Amino acid sequence: MRHAEVLLTFAEIAVAVAGFASLISILSKSPKFIDGSRLLGMVRSSLLVTAFSLFPFVPNALGITGPPAWRISAVIFFVANGLHTFFAWRLLYRMWRKGLWKVRAGYFTFPMGFAGLALTLASAFATSEERASGLYLASLAALLSVSGVLFLSVFTSFVLEPGGDSAARKPR
Repeated sequence: MRHAEVLLTFAEIAVAVAGFASLISILSKSPKFIDGSRLLGMVRSSLLVTAFSLFPFVPNALGITGPPAWRISAVIFFVANGLHTFFAWRLLYRMWRKGLWKVRAGYFTFPMGFAGLALTLASAFATSEERASGLYLASLAALLSVSGVLFLSVFTSFVLEPGGDSAARKPR
């Protein structure tokens, strides 16, 4: 398989981000929904990137190579990522209406999420292996960047800053 190293690197980075999310959730005692929703989004995004970084190896192992292998991977990735995106954004919209969620991280994550879905769909219709694999890798990178931004958002929410959100978590 042509881009095996890149796919495995994406999987390793995604597992590391999910591991850091687990570590932060263990160390944190924050009861706020926003932290929980960011952690959940970070873990879900990381697991999707991990799964679909490894998924192109399945058609290849079954003897399907070239553009059809990338198309199969892209269609399944599009469906899984689309479902993940729909339900995550629906939950966040409900929380936003209740005043429990602020849209700061959404300024980056929403456009990148849509870009990732568009790239995945384009990968399914690409005619050459180069284009299909490149678009597929770009869609994985977009989803991984969403996970990375959520990680930075969660991480900085736990750093004690004077007058910041985390001031309420200081020991009394």
